[in-house]
Amino acid sequence: MVHSILHLDIDPPGANDWNCRPGAAHPRPVVLVHGTYENRYNSWARMSPELKAQGYCVYTLDYGDTDDAGVALAPTVKGHGDIKQSSKELAAFVDKVLAATGTGQVDLVGHSQGGTLARWYLKADGGANPTDPSKNKVKKVVQLGATNHGTTMSGIETLADMLHMLGPGEKTLGKAGVQQYEKSDFVKELNADGDTVPGIDYTVIGTKYDGSPPHGRARS
Repeated sequence: MVHSILHLDIDPPGANDWNCRPGAAHPRPVVLVHGTYENRYNSWARMSPELKAQGYCVYTLDYGDTDDAGVALAPTVKGHGDIKQSSKELAAFVDKVLAATGTGQVDLVGHSQGGTLARWYLKADGGANPTDPSKNKVKKVVQLGATNHGTTMSGIETLADMLHMLGPGEKTLGKAGVQQYEKSDFVKELNADGDTVPGIDYTVIGTKYDGSPPHGRARS
């Protein structure tokens, strides 16, 4: 985090080489999607060079910091804005990766909100083609502690809900924090048609340690 504070627009090692071309062993580029209150560097500075060394073309973005004007957070803190708007940012980034690499599909790896965001992108912003899954822009989704069915942020959001403070809480938590509450309208809408879409390979990884703020306990 300290390094990204001093270098606000830095890519993690191995990521965002726009001259990279996927090979036969790893034919799809990998897009890494950070979680709530994180950024691309502090989330992926360890994983991205390892993937690059194994022959993957690796890409990652910052998102979710453009529509929460009332939220006073450090400039390196991302992923707090409206998830639906962040999905459009992810969609544009995936299109950029596809164009640069000349490929038809990517694999997504998402941590916490990043995994949930990946699902909304598939559902609503062009990541998947429900009428013809062969035209999906995504082949694989790997989720690391994703908030698929919501979180309580270790009870913080449950308490805020009981006190009718979730609405005003957007000013401190950001809209994405409130949207990931397990009883939110967003979570209900995300899962209304089931957890998966045709043509996508899913890997969901969680541990018993996925219960600490800011991400809360992930439920997949």
